[in-house]
Amino acid sequence: MPHSFLGFEWRKSPAHYLLLTKFLYPQDADRLARSEEWKRALGEDPRRAIERFMEEGLLEPLELPEMIDRQYTVSDLKKMLQQRGLAATGRKNELISRLIEADPEGMKRAVAGITLIKCSPQGRQIAEEYLQREQAKRAQLEKEVILDLKRRKFRDAVLKIASYEAAQVFPRGMGIDWKHYDPSNDVEILTAIFQLKPRRLSFLTDAQLENVRIAAGMRTLMWDLGQATEWLEANQPAELGVPCRVAILDLESYARFKVEIARLRRLGYKWVRINTCNDNYVCEACRKLSSKRYPIDKVPDLPYERCTSEVCRCFIVGSLE
Repeated sequence: MPHSFLGFEWRKSPAHYLLLTKFLYPQDADRLARSEEWKRALGEDPRRAIERFMEEGLLEPLELPEMIDRQYTVSDLKKMLQQRGLAATGRKNELISRLIEADPEGMKRAVAGITLIKCSPQGRQIAEEYLQREQAKRAQLEKEVILDLKRRKFRDAVLKIASYEAAQVFPRGMGIDWKHYDPSNDVEILTAIFQLKPRRLSFLTDAQLENVRIAAGMRTLMWDLGQATEWLEANQPAELGVPCRVAILDLESYARFKVEIARLRRLGYKWVRINTCNDNYVCEACRKLSSKRYPIDKVPDLPYERCTSEVCRCFIVGSLE
């Protein structure tokens, strides 16, 4: 029977499931136990949660050979063998076995103080099943969000993301209140992505642009660039003429630029400055724009049409002068 604590069984606590998954690979239990983040997520001292997992047989300490394997390199093991006058040839597991057989107490002392713990077979099964359920939830969310983007239901897409994040043990973003998330800014960016077409992507067909828009919307909402790029590459049958990641970044950056111009205008700014990163990836055309002041209605579009870098690194800031 599962243990019950704090008025509920741990199997009803996503945080406890997630903690268990951390031991699918050997972990330093003391390090996790000191984490204030885990303490807040679990609602109790992580040490107690780990102890209960141990009591239920879901976690177990590493065996001596595993401890030695984690702690020492092949070179270290060979030196130990040579110090004991033993043969230093063979695979790593053979070296470890030879050392333990010749000096079991010495090898125990060599790993003393190390608190590595891993899932037992039963614990591994529970942890992997939990991860599979979470992956299925994520996959379903992604399908629904992509469908919302295709249907231009931007608010629905944003709120689904917010609901998903609010339910996570460790939500994305620092200080974001996902339970009371305001979707307006994201909706404004998504609307721009699906309405605008930057000059740098003027060569795209309508079908190509639609796919790039979906991928850029995905990146804006919840996907990292790699995932959005993979989706575009899988759903774009013909070459775009530029790398998929570049097309995504150009469209998203252009939409954010337009949204920022609108925001600055609402705040009463009449002028803006174009800045750029001070590194070797900035092209000469963009360097010429840097620090120049423009009337807000006449500022060149970003990403800059004449930019020769793979990704334009320019951005705007409001100017009162």
